[in-house]
Amino acid sequence: MNLDGIMEDALKGGPDAVAIACADVRAGFVLGASARGDAERDAATSAAACAAQLCATPRLGADPDCDEDVDGTSALVVSSSWIHAYARVARKPELVIVGVARGDANVALLLDWVKRVAGGLEAVA
Repeated sequence: MNLDGIMEDALKGGPDAVAIACADVRAGFVLGASARGDAERDAATSAAACAAQLCATPRLGADPDCDEDVDGTSALVVSSSWIHAYARVARKPELVIVGVARGDANVALLLDWVKRVAGGLEAVA
């Protein structure tokens, strides 16, 4: 599977998106990315590196290594400079899609787009 190509195609349809990446949160790697420029690529890869912490919702008293105890499916980080939207690939929960837009973009549209990309990745993953 060519994730760089998939991410490049996805970025073309992203509302206000400037970058997108796919991270394997178990392995700690960015598997594929596409960006409109170098600063945007840096923002996406930095955001992808944080995906494991942001998309995890551990339950108190549960085994932290158990996949059933990590059920966060989406997350947002918003600042005046950037918006980072995260969505897990449901059938491959170790994969997280990260979309990046400028701080003045529509947050709801960005998150919806990232969720759609994650849903589309289920078919090829």
